[in-house]
Amino acid sequence: MGYAEHDSSFVVRGRRFLCSRRFRRSGCGRTFCIRIASVVADFTVRTCTLSRMLLAVVSGLCVKAAWEQRALSALSLRSGYRLWRRIIVSQSHLRAGLCTLSRPPPCNDDRPVAQLLAHLQHALGPVDCLFANFQLTLQRHLFV
Repeated sequence: MGYAEHDSSFVVRGRRFLCSRRFRRSGCGRTFCIRIASVVADFTVRTCTLSRMLLAVVSGLCVKAAWEQRALSALSLRSGYRLWRRIIVSQSHLRAGLCTLSRPPPCNDDRPVAQLLAHLQHALGPVDCLFANFQLTLQRHLFV
């Protein structure tokens, strides 16, 4: 459970399972966690919000305008800048995962963020939420 993106209510962010060894079962005795693909680990922001923010910045908006376009009244602008910085820092991690799916497409834009977006769209196809599909397809966390 964790906080929702738009208000202070609680939402399901994943499940924890117990591989039980009790009563002579063949389990390992450990617990493991499964997160929902649309959840960014350790953040209240969903992956669709980050995908739309990336699309808006690549299309020409500044980070502030892209964050405010989403109208996230519960989250501050500082959170938007922190998340944008995490995307920038995690680009090599994201691109390395995408290279296992397909080669990078040719891109006329020399900005690394635009190349990341082109590679996401090329490798994952036309989907609503690029980052959720990245986590689901590659079984990796979004941020390093």
